[in-house]
Amino acid sequence: MAEITYPSENRLVSAYLAEASSNNGILLFHDIFGYQLPENREIADFLMRAGYVVLLPDLYQGNPWHPDSDWSNHETWRQSHSPQRVMKDVASASHYLRSRVEKVASIGFCWGGDITFKFAQTEDCDAAVICYGTRMNSDDAANLKCPVLAIFGDSDPVIPNQQVHQFGDALARSPVESDLQIFPEAGHAFIHRPKPGGQDSAHKALQEILQWLSKHL
Repeated sequence: MAEITYPSENRLVSAYLAEASSNNGILLFHDIFGYQLPENREIADFLMRAGYVVLLPDLYQGNPWHPDSDWSNHETWRQSHSPQRVMKDVASASHYLRSRVEKVASIGFCWGGDITFKFAQTEDCDAAVICYGTRMNSDDAANLKCPVLAIFGDSDPVIPNQQVHQFGDALARSPVESDLQIFPEAGHAFIHRPKPGGQDSAHKALQEILQWLSKHL
């Protein structure tokens, strides 16, 4: 494991690299708490041990949301990270990773789930796993270019079940292979930040992710 930087336009982007001896890579996109959150890095290390080269880029440029921040400022903070800049850094991360591997999948949690959804609409993504992605536009599922696994919890206070099923219907109509999995009694962030008693659901979801990656990479 190592801290690295990669070029994106006229700047350097920090990233965490967990590197196995493999021709298959994963771009791992963090939640709002950023790439330095230990739980995000633990997932990167888990995927490395499963045999992947994992790149976890800092898509917030050193300015993640902090748990003790005033939520009344959340939208202002969120808008400070323009989608155009973020997706340019994603494209550069993909270019960096592809210099080391032959195939690239993407996994994203929460905010990062939407980034994975957007990345899966490009030719650069070979497989995608969306974990409780937020603010996704279901209509864009028609633009998907690679197989997509989407995982949600049915007790997620952030993402209403109606929205989950709407997204699942859009996935089913998309031009790619897809699978929607809804875990009972699982809340938001249940895979990478499981609450006490939620480890079984997290483990099962991680096994589903590994099976999806093995199938499509």
